[in-house]
Amino acid sequence: MELVTDRNVWMDLHVGQVLPSAFELEATFSMTDLMFDELRAPTGARLREWGLKVKSLDGDAVEQIIALGSTHMRPSRPDLSGLYLAKRMNATLLTGDAALRAAAETEDVEVHGTLWLMDRLVLQSVLSPREAGRALQLMDEDPDRWLPRQELRARVRRWMRE
Repeated sequence: MELVTDRNVWMDLHVGQVLPSAFELEATFSMTDLMFDELRAPTGARLREWGLKVKSLDGDAVEQIIALGSTHMRPSRPDLSGLYLAKRMNATLLTGDAALRAAAETEDVEVHGTLWLMDRLVLQSVLSPREAGRALQLMDEDPDRWLPRQELRARVRRWMRE
């Protein structure tokens, strides 16, 4: 499974203290150099060590990203670079950004977020339900994480019972 990520997903997993677990999934993670350059915590170097593939963009790609920006005004250029890459690779885009999700849906790119990724971690037995529930609790406690609270808390309740 090919997954193109934005920064938010990595920040969510970092806060949830399960970041390295993502790289145990049967998936390949990619990110554009524009998004990668904006990573602070976790650091991009660490993600690369675990297996994140950073894709450089050429002039043609930049032109196409600018064209996407004329259609989709709200996502930033770095965010649109992720949409461009997912579309080019026929990959799934992972993002928590509402404007980017809407743009991806308009462009017929499959899009999911952190909760979907957490579901995969549990389904593939990378994390136990309890470990995933605890990670989501940490994300829920962080005021800088913008996950859908009702869905997050429903998973916490279900997973902490298992």
